Amino acid sequence: MEETVNRDEADKIIKNPDIDENNTMCRPNSFLGLKVLCCCFWSKEIAGEKESDWIDPKYLTTKYSSSCGHCLKDAFDYYGIKLIVKTKYDDCIKELQNGGKYYAAWIICGDGAGRLPGGGKANIVGQFIEVLNRFWMNGGALLFWCDNEPLTYEANLFLEKAEFPGNVKSKVRFVGNHLGQKEMKPGKISSSKVGIFNDKRQFEEGKIKRYSLGHNLKTIFEGTTVSFAKIKVGDVDEDNLKEDQLEDPLIETLLPFVAFSYDHDKGLSVIFYPSGDGDNRGDIIIDGGFSKLFNEIDKTGTYRYVLNSIAWTTQFSRRTVENGDNWVENFNLASFKYDIKYDETWKRIRTSFSNEFDITYLIDATGSMTGEINAAKEQVITILKELQSKYPTFNFNFGAIFYRDKIDSPSDKNDFFPLTDDMESLKEKISTVKAYGGGDDAEDWVEGYKLAINNVSWREGSKLIIHIADAGAHGTEFSDGDNHLDQGPLLPPYIKKCVDKNIKIIGFQIGSSPVKSFKKLKQIYDEYKSTVKDNGQLCEIYEFKRGSTEEVCQNFKDLVIKAASVAAPKINEK
Repeated sequence: MEETVNRDEADKIIKNPDIDENNTMCRPNSFLGLKVLCCCFWSKEIAGEKESDWIDPKYLTTKYSSSCGHCLKDAFDYYGIKLIVKTKYDDCIKELQNGGKYYAAWIICGDGAGRLPGGGKANIVGQFIEVLNRFWMNGGALLFWCDNEPLTYEANLFLEKAEFPGNVKSKVRFVGNHLGQKEMKPGKISSSKVGIFNDKRQFEEGKIKRYSLGHNLKTIFEGTTVSFAKIKVGDVDEDNLKEDQLEDPLIETLLPFVAFSYDHDKGLSVIFYPSGDGDNRGDIIIDGGFSKLFNEIDKTGTYRYVLNSIAWTTQFSRRTVENGDNWVENFNLASFKYDIKYDETWKRIRTSFSNEFDITYLIDATGSMTGEINAAKEQVITILKELQSKYPTFNFNFGAIFYRDKIDSPSDKNDFFPLTDDMESLKEKISTVKAYGGGDDAEDWVEGYKLAINNVSWREGSKLIIHIADAGAHGTEFSDGDNHLDQGPLLPPYIKKCVDKNIKIIGFQIGSSPVKSFKKLKQIYDEYKSTVKDNGQLCEIYEFKRGSTEEVCQNFKDLVIKAASVAAPKINEK
């Protein structure tokens, strides 16, 4: 059943070898008659137009196009395993409780926002996790396929509930959004944690040796976007996990899981739990990049990695030793009865959110801001492309307001560019903007925020103002020594309207001049926010450092992407 390829010859291979019966982990039809349930809880249907067309349950069993070499079903067919795909929690529950020839369940995670492909009762997710846990305790293997946050929902719910030998509860949770699209290479993951997977060929479970998930692999594709494992420390809100509240895993804190791969951003992208001697539980694999199960299955190394995952989780070495060569024919996982309570109230369904994300630049365009304005022109398209890669489910629109100071320079004019998804057009329009005007240290913030409130056609989704300035607002409460006392009281109402309209503000202060103004802006925003309904409103201030032309462009891009990441929806409990 196990392959017998000459390892010395295999080591000479500089690319992944073609798939044939002499170099796969097991030979074709080794598991004829076994079944796997694939529970697919995400699709373009529920994600919207920004999700790839091929993220669809039907493309697990059929090829997306004639140019595709394989689909997921082909990998199961290779070993003689029947793949069953379901998209509703109750259908999955009914299948799993049957046991029988089901040796594993694959779970393609959703966002937990109360929606499933093709409809279905999302409120019974807790019952699905209970049944999944029983299936695992009976010896069924589990493969969780996550993707960029929040597509980690079912995996993290299971990790909360699962109990490992010795009554151990795992502190591992999958979070984050790393841009993948690169190839990982084999190596010693104890020394390198960048774009690498474990090169260990075998490991021992008591007296039984098992092959590695990386068997005969020279490269593995990460996936398009990738979530990764972090460690929960102390009491954190399980329904609003934030990457900065969790710790990077160490060998001892990762236990009982084992590290398999790190993406190119140093995220622990794949972990596994090998069921050991005397442990009747099934194996577990958690992978942070499920896109590779669809149209990316032919990307470098992916198809072989999937074949390895299928064979490895059968525990063929152990089951052959314990039950003989005919174990596949005799395999029969214990069944159990579970009555679904369709009227159950599940309080931890995440609030559904719009994928609309509107970002308006609010930029001081007086004489000293030439570098930042040029950076906005230069980076506008690059920023959109990077954000679309990092957050593929969001529908981004960008606009811009360039304000000056009519109060001290009556000839000054403000420039306003409405929200659009056409970045070429926006770039062309803002290419005409010049830095000029301004008569004293303070500038006319009031007109800038007035335009943001009254002229921007904000959509219903996420709304963000990115405010960049090297001078403060008029009024002594905002800028020391300013002689326009009448201007100070005019700004707070617009700041409060931002709160009322759920518009988040991320400010970038350049130098010391605007520090007092940004501090006061945040104080007004936060104090008023505390008196109204919390809809995730946010105001944060950061420093923007000047430098060479290249450095300003790079800083501008990095800080805008940081602002969008900070303001990206954190899906809260209902």
